[in-house]
Amino acid sequence: MKARLFDSSIVSTAQEALDFIANILESSTEYSVIGKDLDGKILLWNEGARRMYGYDADEIVGKLNSEVLHTREDVAAGKPREMMQAALQNGKWEGVIGRIRKDGRRIYSARYSHAANGWLRGGPQAARRPAVLEVTNRGCDGAGHGRRSRANPCFWLQRLYRQTHRSRNVPVAG
Repeated sequence: MKARLFDSSIVSTAQEALDFIANILESSTEYSVIGKDLDGKILLWNEGARRMYGYDADEIVGKLNSEVLHTREDVAAGKPREMMQAALQNGKWEGVIGRIRKDGRRIYSARYSHAANGWLRGGPQAARRPAVLEVTNRGCDGAGHGRRSRANPCFWLQRLYRQTHRSRNVPVAG
C-alpha cells in the first residue's frame, strides 16, 4: 500500500502534484536540493543550491558534474564516488563535507544523500534519471566574528570535517 502524499482536495491530478512539488523545491531556500545521475551529472538544482553555491540553474543543470562542487582533496581521494556508492548501497549517505562555491570559497556543510532507487528501474531512460538526491543544510565558511567560538555551528562543522579527513590521511586545506 502506497502512502498518500497529498491532500486529494488540493492535489487531484498528476500535473497538480508535479506543480506542487516543483513549487516546494523552488521555495526551499534554506536547503540545497541537487539531483544527480549515476555519473554525477547534475539534473536538478533548486534555489537553495543557487544561494549556497553561487551557480544559476542554467549554468549547471545538464552541463556540469557534481565534482565541481567538491574540494580537490576529496576528488583526489575518490570521496564523491564513495558517497554516491554508499547512498546507492545503503539507501543514504550522511556526513559533513567541504565544498567549493563558484567564487572559489570553501564552505562546510552537513549533507544527506538519498538513493532514488525507484527511478533506477526500467529501460534506457533510467540512465538519465536522478540516481541520488542530495539535501544540504546552509553551508558556512566560518568567516566573521566568533569563527573559532564553540558556540558557532561552523566551528563544529569544520572540526568534524577535519577530523574525518585526517583519520583517512587526506590533506586538508584551510
